Amino acid sequence: MRQHGSPVVITDKDVIKPDLVSLGEGDYDERWLQDLLCEHPDVLPIYEIEPTFAPLVSLGTEIGCAPGSIDNLFISPSGALTIVETKLWRNPEARRQVVAQIIDYAQALSHWSYEDLESAAMSRIGDEAKNQDWSLYAWAQSLGAKKGTAGAIDEKQFVDSASKHLAEGRFLLLIVGDGIRTDVESMVDYLQATPQLHFTLALVELAIYRLPDRQHLVVPRTTARIKDIPRATVQVEVRKGAEPDKFAVDVRVEIPDDNAADGLTDQEFRSICVEQGTWSIHERLREAAQRMGADRRLTAQGYSLYLRSPDGDDIPLLWGKVNGLQLPLWRMWPHNVPTDLTGDYRERVKAIIPSLTEAANEPSGEFPQPFDETDVDALIEALQHLVEQIRLM
Repeated sequence: MRQHGSPVVITDKDVIKPDLVSLGEGDYDERWLQDLLCEHPDVLPIYEIEPTFAPLVSLGTEIGCAPGSIDNLFISPSGALTIVETKLWRNPEARRQVVAQIIDYAQALSHWSYEDLESAAMSRIGDEAKNQDWSLYAWAQSLGAKKGTAGAIDEKQFVDSASKHLAEGRFLLLIVGDGIRTDVESMVDYLQATPQLHFTLALVELAIYRLPDRQHLVVPRTTARIKDIPRATVQVEVRKGAEPDKFAVDVRVEIPDDNAADGLTDQEFRSICVEQGTWSIHERLREAAQRMGADRRLTAQGYSLYLRSPDGDDIPLLWGKVNGLQLPLWRMWPHNVPTDLTGDYRERVKAIIPSLTEAANEPSGEFPQPFDETDVDALIEALQHLVEQIRLM
């Protein structure tokens, strides 16, 4: 059964039903798809998959490494790396090998230094990289500035962040094609074979429609996202016995908790926030919430601050993300928090974070730059006012 209908484009004068492009035919081959992603990386739904890797800044196509050539390589203004393998799914052999292939690329990059990365990017980007003053940092920040996300870290922090992502194998791996099919069990086998890497793997399907005047409509869909596949940790301690050359071995096996949050760990969240200069904001919010009697719980993309009601219910107050926050207003309503109170809360926060969206249910926004101590104080005051009013209900 089809999961999507065909799009309809409505103009002032006409209704257009665009034709679906059949990738793999004519000019629409894998090379065309690579060039599309290189020139327009925003077609990939990064903010839905792993927002800490966004926005994408292209480092070129066909990046050479030991196992072969990486189809597309991207970096974020904060130094996070994304590897993309494009695949048209007409070849059954390709379907069996693509997961192993992209993980081989990730493993190869985990042995790169920052200088290796910069050199590879310089060789593929083209004329822009031929200027003797060109640097990977300047390239990432200049393109990030067009999307309003540059300037959060200086060059040393950027180099340190990219180097850490390389050394730890902390990548976002995307397999992008026209009709994703997957055998999850075989994927798990490949993932288990590389326990030293800390990557997220996602499958993205692109439906591309042809519009008049050589334009295209691209509809992305994430069909699978795999992160933190449980791996047992075996700890072996060797204890020398009383007799010479005799040893006793204690083995303890720890199985990860199936109920743990499927997302960033506390340490990972802190590390990324430190890289982007937002950790002090989140730490002050946590300390203030603790003084108010609120608690913090990890979520897939950060944490949630919530207040325990007299009835034992958890009332969410705020969702913290790396570069900003989200207000779960609609989740307060079932707890009889009145809409005029949630509306006042939204307006107070919007005065501090002007980028807060107008969405009535879950407005979100990024911390403006700079976001100084006075702004954090004002945000804490808004949170304190909400907590006080909830307790008066």
